[in-house]
Amino acid sequence: MGSKSRAKEEEMTFEDWLEVSIERLPICLRDLRPCRYIMLHTEPSCRKITKSCPATVYMSDQFQFSVSEFLPVIEVLSTTTSAFESMQEFFSATVTGGFPILFSSGAVP
Repeated sequence: MGSKSRAKEEEMTFEDWLEVSIERLPICLRDLRPCRYIMLHTEPSCRKITKSCPATVYMSDQFQFSVSEFLPVIEVLSTTTSAFESMQEFFSATVTGGFPILFSSGAVP
């Protein structure tokens, strides 16, 4: 079995975390008997991998809609999958004259 990276744990005092001592809390909070120490979990290190692929967009200036009129539809679809989220970012950034009638991209490995 390979070892999995685990989150690191560090101990921190109540006073360090909240910048107040337990003794200075109001009696109603002291009655809750807060822990003097808590365990903080730090995220393990990670790396981001980005890949790109060529893409082509065919635009028509004689289409019934403009990109700005169609963006709300893409916004709704972007809540369903990350592919539509990427399309929303792409078309929001590249609003030009015309409407995209064909979008093709290479196979993503």
